[in-house]
This record gives sequence, structure tokens and C-alpha cells, in this order.
Amino acid sequence: MRSLLALLATGACVVGPVDLNAQLTRLGDLRTPSIRLIHPTSLIRPPEVSSSHVRSGLAAQATPRSAVIDLWTQGKTAFGVFVPNEQPGPPRPTGETGPRGSMPKAVYSKEGGEKLAANALYDYVFLNLEGSYDAAAIKAIADGLRGPQAAGRKALIVRIPSIEHEGADAARSRIKQAFESGADGVTIPHVRNVDEATLALALFKDANVDIWSQQNLTGDKLGRPTRRTSKDA
Repeated sequence: MRSLLALLATGACVVGPVDLNAQLTRLGDLRTPSIRLIHPTSLIRPPEVSSSHVRSGLAAQATPRSAVIDLWTQGKTAFGVFVPNEQPGPPRPTGETGPRGSMPKAVYSKEGGEKLAANALYDYVFLNLEGSYDAAAIKAIADGLRGPQAAGRKALIVRIPSIEHEGADAARSRIKQAFESGADGVTIPHVRNVDEATLALALFKDANVDIWSQQNLTGDKLGRPTRRTSKDA
């Protein structure tokens, strides 16, 4: 059984079904006041799954899938961490912002992926490419996660730039490319309305991958638009 304190000390994100506290009892005592749970994206909060769906999903599974989908199919919680930039630039002064793309290009390598893969506490890693999409970074991290020293089959979830900033054609191309480069899941951020959400779902369909959902428990990929909040405006 994984130690919850050890997990959160690494900066992990905790994601799962709506009743998060109940699901976390398998890892430890949540009454410890120093524990902080972080939800990086609404993508990683699956709907509740009935026991009959769980049985049918597990029975129909023919090929190995990521730990995240297997946990969700059983109604359990998944744990993960953001992929760290291996060459971060100097921090900006508090409150200072800059235009999109003004920060130094982030660096992600196969070696970085291998380090994440070796940590048995994680079920997934989250690669944030919203500010600067980089297909080579996806392949590098994916290759590292699939190395011989990997502790389990971790999911690689990639956030791409929004439809608002880059357009639907770019999003369509990047979703397909991300999956082809080794991503297990893709999220489209800051969806503004129902029409854009419908468009985003169509883009996932265009990628011709088998997306997991409550209605499709045999799916082997993750994909979902995430809504825009007041903080994003």
C-alpha cells in the first residue's frame, strides 16, 4: 500500500471519483492537517461507474491499458504529477506577467520521463503544453515512461493549446499527433461554450482513437475538453 504522505510530499496530484476522501482510505489517514490535495484539471474526475459496468469493462479488456483507466473502471482514485520543465527560466517578479510565448522554451527529455517512470507512487503524469506545443516533448516523455525500468504502466496526459488561441484545425492536428507520439490522453483547455465543447468532442472523434468513457469502458485513451472558468478570463 502506497504511503499518502510520501506521495503528496513529491508534489503529486490526486484525482478520481467525486467522493475523493472515501476513495483515499486505501492510502492513509486524510486527517493529517499538512496534507493538501491538488486537482490539475477536470479531465481527471471520471463519472461514477456502476458495478455492472465495471465487470463488463474488465472482462472486455483485451490489451494492456494505463493504470488510470483500470483504476477509474473500478471506481478508484488515480495519483499523478505534472511533468517538470528541466530547464526553467528565472522566476518573474510577483504579479508580473508577459505575452504568450515570452518565457524560455521548456525542456522535456526521455531521461526525465524515465525518472518519472521509476516512481511507483504515480499512476499518471501530466504534460502541460498549453503555452507552447511541442510534439518532440510528448515523444520524449512517452519513450521514457515506457523504458525497461518503469514501475508500472503510467498514463501520459497532455494539455494542448486552446481552440480559442490556436484554432480548430491546429487542435485537430495536435490531438492526432499527440496520440501518435505516445500520449494516453489529451485535454483541450478553456472551452468557452456548448458549441466549442461539441467541436472539441468532434476533434477527438477525428483522431480515430478509442476514448474511454462511462459508456465505453473498453476504451484505451483519455480525451475531454475542460471548461473555461472566471480565473481564465
